[in-house]
Amino acid sequence: MTDDTAPTGQKDRSPSYPNIPLQTALDRLVAFEAHFKRSPARPEKVGEAWDIKAKAYADRTLAALRYFGLIDYTGTGKGRSATVSAEGRKYLRAQQESTKQEAIRAAALRPKQIAKFWSAWGADRPADDACLDELIISNGFSEGGAREFLKIYDSTIRFAGLATADTHKDPPNGASDDPQPIGVGDLVQIEVDGVLQLEEPQKVRSVKEHDGVDWVFVEKSETGFELSNAVLIAPAESKTQNRTPPILPIEREHAPAGWGEETLIDDSGDEIKILYRGKASLDRYEFIRDYLDFKINRLKKD
Repeated sequence: MTDDTAPTGQKDRSPSYPNIPLQTALDRLVAFEAHFKRSPARPEKVGEAWDIKAKAYADRTLAALRYFGLIDYTGTGKGRSATVSAEGRKYLRAQQESTKQEAIRAAALRPKQIAKFWSAWGADRPADDACLDELIISNGFSEGGAREFLKIYDSTIRFAGLATADTHKDPPNGASDDPQPIGVGDLVQIEVDGVLQLEEPQKVRSVKEHDGVDWVFVEKSETGFELSNAVLIAPAESKTQNRTPPILPIEREHAPAGWGEETLIDDSGDEIKILYRGKASLDRYEFIRDYLDFKINRLKKD
């Protein structure tokens, strides 16, 4: 393998999808295990297994293996590493062809976008032009991204034998067109075109809709990220545990001139706004605390 440079695909704002088809991803999985000998691999080192020198392309290739469920991440921050997943091991260790084919079919429909359009198109998908219109007009793909995705989609479905197999349109193994919901308190990573945007996973502070797009806000950042790029690392802790509600940045544009405003998100995801004239001060916060203590005591008596 001598993939020294990245291909031209997926350099746009199309929805995320694997940059390589399933057959290529499985070849990469075999090479990954042969090179690292079942040991965890640092993400910046994975290109060595494939003779890929361009880090961006290696990152997108690793992301493709994750989309297909063949690779898992363990650890966080500098201790983060990539390992073969349980489903990846199933494919690598399978002795019976039927078991290997089952693993292939399951992997083919793990990427959200492939599962979505397999469910819609099935074994007899519409003509290219009709599919491209659906991808571009109704699903936010760029023209280049739509054409690239359709090639990867066709190759993956054909390799998995789904177009000729007696399969239902719904994804196997309980897979769904929709990702697992992400909410306040969940630990997430942000991934765009296979490139991680956060140094380490962060907890979700808020999920908001704006201009028809769902945005997620995480701790240690005031910038929103598109929810479709959020990868769930771990669900939130039990709602019954005592947790300090997160505080969003002050939204000055919604407060009258001379007023300060803060927004809190409670454990159910509802907003609580605090509006006050002037600047924040210790005396003011102590007054608010005393008032809340008074209200809490009244409610307890009731």
